[in-house]
Amino acid sequence: MLEKLAGRLTWEQTGQGIRVEIPAQCDWFVVIGGLILAAMALFSTSLGAMSLIFENPNSTRWLGTLGMLVLECLALSVLAWNFKGKTTLLLDPSEMKIDCRLEICDFPKERALEYIGIRQ
Repeated sequence: MLEKLAGRLTWEQTGQGIRVEIPAQCDWFVVIGGLILAAMALFSTSLGAMSLIFENPNSTRWLGTLGMLVLECLALSVLAWNFKGKTTLLLDPSEMKIDCRLEICDFPKERALEYIGIRQ
């Protein structure tokens, strides 16, 4: 069972060690900036797509439209992480494992770090 730690952290003792859940912090400056960026990129992408359909398409317009589409996807992924991101820290005597995941889809990013003996 997860117990509340300081602030928004929760933790529990498992058979292998300690598991700490860290939800992503919703930074409103990033959210507002991401929404503005996503809206601008959506508007530019729709204008670029319209010009590709109704006018003579060339490589510059294609690149501009694709660039705005990539920028829009990046802005939406930053917004999704701010609202639904979660980091799990698994601590055991031999290693520390960091597991970052987005709760919308199960696409984990995992990283394991071995402990190094520190002496004073």
